[in-house]
Amino acid sequence: MHKFCLGPTVYMGASSLEEVLSGTKKAFIVTDKFMHESGKVSYVSDFFDKIGAEYVIFSDVSPDPDVDTVAEGIKRLAAFDADTTVAFGGGSAIDAAKSISHISAASLTIRLCLL
Repeated sequence: MHKFCLGPTVYMGASSLEEVLSGTKKAFIVTDKFMHESGKVSYVSDFFDKIGAEYVIFSDVSPDPDVDTVAEGIKRLAAFDADTTVAFGGGSAIDAAKSISHISAASLTIRLCLL
């Protein structure tokens, strides 16, 4: 497993899922429509199935996610009450997941973050 840290911690590599997410009970997976519809997100969802974790896939992320996308993600994350947020895909999914997770964890509102 490789680890890259610059602000948030990003884990990558073959054993990343097992080493980092094995204690997950409820996961909120953030990705884009292509990764979801192509079945590629099953790489992550199959892992959660294997360990018996519940998950929700939020695939409304588009390139350069906007405020409305992040706000919707915050609503869905709160409704599911996940203990883990996972970004799957490229930079847009990662950016959206970081925003959704940070704003939710800090109990901020999207409006306050825009000020």
